[in-house]
Amino acid sequence: MIGSIFQRFRRSDIQPYRAPSAEEVAALLKLCIDEVTDVWIAQAESLQQLRKYDYARRKLEMAATIALKGSREQPDSPGAWFTLGKIYLALNQPDKADLAFRKMSALATSRCDKRDVELAQNGLARSSRLRTTNEQSLAGKVAEAMFYTCQSCGHPILFLGTHCPHCRFAPSTSEEVSIGIVLSTLYLDIPSLLNASREIQKGRKPNDFMPQLHEMIPRIDDGGAVLSKLEQSKADDHLDFRLLEACHQCGTAPRQSWLQKCPKCGEPLNRPDLVELAICIDRAIQHFVWNIRRDSSESFSDFVTLLVNVKSKIIRDQTGPTESQRKWAHKLLVEISPIYTDNGGGVIEVKSEEEIHGKVLDPSVHSQIELTIDHIEGELRNFARLISNQVSLF
Repeated sequence: MIGSIFQRFRRSDIQPYRAPSAEEVAALLKLCIDEVTDVWIAQAESLQQLRKYDYARRKLEMAATIALKGSREQPDSPGAWFTLGKIYLALNQPDKADLAFRKMSALATSRCDKRDVELAQNGLARSSRLRTTNEQSLAGKVAEAMFYTCQSCGHPILFLGTHCPHCRFAPSTSEEVSIGIVLSTLYLDIPSLLNASREIQKGRKPNDFMPQLHEMIPRIDDGGAVLSKLEQSKADDHLDFRLLEACHQCGTAPRQSWLQKCPKCGEPLNRPDLVELAICIDRAIQHFVWNIRRDSSESFSDFVTLLVNVKSKIIRDQTGPTESQRKWAHKLLVEISPIYTDNGGGVIEVKSEEEIHGKVLDPSVHSQIELTIDHIEGELRNFARLISNQVSLF
């Protein structure tokens, strides 16, 4: 049986895509399409992972044909438009998905159906994110634009529907999901998000420094989808960044990523370059949270976003940055220079990935300003080295 499955994948006599006939569509419409949509999308994702892109496209195009006919036959059904929007998202067609979710939102609003309104808004947010991602890809900016600040430990994280790799926190209520979404780039710009990270790491709760928080929460999806995903993935969601960064002998997590020996016990760390890159990015992000002056430029935001993306990819998938991400990282590192400390006591200038130099401007602002400059310069130098095309990450 297993052999027959692989034989089907190896077939070379693949027939051209044929749209389903009217009879086939009618038969399928008798099923509850909403229930099988997620199955079709999951099957397409599995085929894409097997690099069977043509099979995946056909699966989704078949689903889209059926869902489109369903929306035409039931134009007043919010569920029909929601199903169509989900399939268009899977087909990487955010504009069509946007139209479907807007139609759903209008219908739900006229019926005062709060849940469907929230589902439609969530769909519109996803289509907006997908559109942004596509635009970034065309510009060589291959990164997920939306990320979050963990409401428990304050570390920037890429996904809300997983446990934080730093503190193991995950939302357990709809309110916590809503707070998590507010603490994201969907509601805050990058400088504000870094400020939120710092406040939470100081031990403050989101309510303490965001008095408008509860005014924002009612506009957000109730979190059922995120909680459902967490429930499904909790058995596999065991990733813990603390185990990666700690010395295997004494458990100490060195403050500098470039150290080759544990500063406490002297044991060689022997980290693979990929792990060292993840630790280096984490230390760099912490400098952006605590020590580096906020910048409103697009390059500044893009660089922080790229750091969060690459680190997450290493932790969750054990894969390094893509070729385009490496080139983009070098470009952005030069563009955000000069990099000033938050207290104005020092600056790091980046002329190229090989020329990174820190300088103290005012030693009176802090007794440790020289050490801070050395640490920031060291992390940026190590980052430029590790993300270089000349360095093997495996």
